[in-house]
Amino acid sequence: MPANRSRTENWRKSLEQICERGGGLEISVPACSPSGDNAPDLVWRVKLQSIGEHSMTIEAPTAAGRPVPLSAGLVLVAAMTIGQNRWMFTTTVSDAPAPGKSGPVELALPEKVERCSRREFFRVSMASVRPPAVTARPLSDLSQAVAAENALRDRFADWTPGQTTSPGPSPAALFTPLPPGAAGPAFTAVMQNLGGGGLGLIVGHEHSSLAERTPYLWLEIDLRPRLPFPLGLVARRVHSHLDAGQHIYLGLCFEFAHNPGHQAFITEMMCSVVDAVRREQLAARAA
Repeated sequence: MPANRSRTENWRKSLEQICERGGGLEISVPACSPSGDNAPDLVWRVKLQSIGEHSMTIEAPTAAGRPVPLSAGLVLVAAMTIGQNRWMFTTTVSDAPAPGKSGPVELALPEKVERCSRREFFRVSMASVRPPAVTARPLSDLSQAVAAENALRDRFADWTPGQTTSPGPSPAALFTPLPPGAAGPAFTAVMQNLGGGGLGLIVGHEHSSLAERTPYLWLEIDLRPRLPFPLGLVARRVHSHLDAGQHIYLGLCFEFAHNPGHQAFITEMMCSVVDAVRREQLAARAA
């Protein structure tokens, strides 16, 4: 029997192997209403802590270093990766810490898993995930980002969490730019996951020189229509490598030392996205 088919049919053993070596899963909260049809999904990389007869526990996902509240009954899409192969499945939150508290999250074990193709790395027949698009620019002077971050918070002042907006113009047309000459040329990327106070980006090989020009990047994360404007923030490059698809994977750490007040704002916005999807799921189940 081919190894890929064997692992698909014996998914529990694969999960146990990931747990034994201290590995993790990628989880996302899928939308359950038409308003989420074109919305990107936030994906978290979380450690798989234990596996029981009917459940497993993971560490709580975080946004900019702070726990993201989940609730019992919430449906998640999860993925596990072994080598160059990836499997996805759906699961449900059985138990989770109270909002504002940290601790393990208990998930139901899946009934089955399905292998993803390299071409559609986040899509299988039972579920799909749409990672957010990110515009990135090399940044040499972090102080230049303070005014742009503060201006972004001002733009959100009249926005109520839960409101959705149309995709509208490009992010560049919506966001207050950095001062002229403050950052290098822009390039596009895809957010692979969040976790550990940072995020992972997938960057085309053609942009590798820009991605590694400076230790810091100015990022604009497009979460419309759940947020009215892309989120702008600074991240520091921690590591990078070439993945199986010949793309550059960048491991980045969020940087807030130059503007500490921006951290709470980023956390609030990311949590509001998750909360909007959570409420949609509850409404869908009640209908």
